[in-house]
Amino acid sequence: MSNTISSSANAKPKDQCERELEQILAKHPAIFFISLASVDGRSFAHVQGGQPSDAGRIAAMTSSLLGLSESYAREASASRCRYSVVAMESGSVVTVRIPTKSLRFALAIGANDSENIATILRAALDGASALSKLLDGFLLQQPKEAGV
Repeated sequence: MSNTISSSANAKPKDQCERELEQILAKHPAIFFISLASVDGRSFAHVQGGQPSDAGRIAAMTSSLLGLSESYAREASASRCRYSVVAMESGSVVTVRIPTKSLRFALAIGANDSENIATILRAALDGASALSKLLDGFLLQQPKEAGV
C-alpha cells in the first residue's frame, strides 16, 4: 500500500482513497466490500469485490457500529475501542476508526469465510494507517479545497 500522495497536483482525495482501497481488495480476494465512511454515516470511498453492496447503507452502518462499539468500550471498561468485528456464518466485517488528526473517518471491510478474521483485521488496521496518511496529507496541502 502506498503511503504517499499522488504526484498529480489535482488528484482528488476520494480518487486517491479509492485507489488505496483497490490495492487492499487486490491482495485479499475474500473481501466483498471496503468502505471508507465519515463518522456521520456518509460514504467517502467504496470498492466492492464479487457481490454488490450499497455504499450509502454500508457507510451508515459503519458509523453506527463504530459509535456503538466505542460507547460499549467506554461503559464496559472505561477504555477506548480499537476495532469491532462482526462474525457471521458467511464471513466477517471489521470496522476501525481511521487515525486521522480529525478522527472523522471509519473503515469497514467485509469478507467471506475463506479468509480468517485475523487476516482481514490486519488488512483493516494497515489500510486505516495508510488512509490516515493520505487524508491528513490532503488536509495539510489543501485545507479548504480537499473536500474531506
